[in-house]
Amino acid sequence: MKEKSIFSDNPLILFIYMESLTKKNNFIYFFYPVIIFWIAGSILLFMKGYKGSFLFLNSHYLTILDVPFYLLTHLGNGLMIISILMVLWSKDKLDMLACAIIGVIISGIIVQVLKNYVFDTWGRPQLVFDSMLDKIHTYPHYRIIDNAFPSGHSNTIAGVFTIIAYAYRNKTKVVIIFLSLLALLICYTRIYLGVHFLGDVLAGSFLGISISLLVLKFLHLPMKELTDKLYSYKNTRNIINVLGVLMFFLAIYFVYRDF
Repeated sequence: MKEKSIFSDNPLILFIYMESLTKKNNFIYFFYPVIIFWIAGSILLFMKGYKGSFLFLNSHYLTILDVPFYLLTHLGNGLMIISILMVLWSKDKLDMLACAIIGVIISGIIVQVLKNYVFDTWGRPQLVFDSMLDKIHTYPHYRIIDNAFPSGHSNTIAGVFTIIAYAYRNKTKVVIIFLSLLALLICYTRIYLGVHFLGDVLAGSFLGISISLLVLKFLHLPMKELTDKLYSYKNTRNIINVLGVLMFFLAIYFVYRDF
């Protein structure tokens, strides 16, 4: 008998899907901190403006957090987070891994189109405030001055953590909320390190989550049917683990090659 999707088969809007999930699991709790973050961020953006909201948030920092946040922000690199999931999910969550990969690819393409063809004149903080860099909190040698909107790292991390929360939807509310807060913290590191405006992060996280929800709605079951067949092959897990480790070191190389 074909497995029935946890989502309704009717073309309902995403928030109705999310509400319906509360009857069966705790996935909905992932979105409570996210919505609060979006609302609070939008209010701050409205009150202080695009540049002012960045300067306000970026000015609050603790030097002791610089290194941890710098390391944490690179989880927003698609190659990095997917390689980690390949190792963690090679045994029993290949369907979730497939959804995460598809989500990263689709949303990544959209981000690049928006950055390079629609909002190609929107610079990053380190370029916009080039004459006053001494007033911006940054990490040494971490200077990025290409197009800013929307934030690719925020898009990736918010989207992938949506898939992760769905994969562990039967865990406790505390676990799901923790995943949400961790995703938001990683998104925030983009502002903390001075490489993105608040608006970039809000847009990127919204895009990533939206694409992941659409992937779960329309592609989860097809991916599950496909990946279930892979478990019958003896070396499937080993091959994915090896690829994951290789991809991880490749991601490390791309991240730190200029340092």
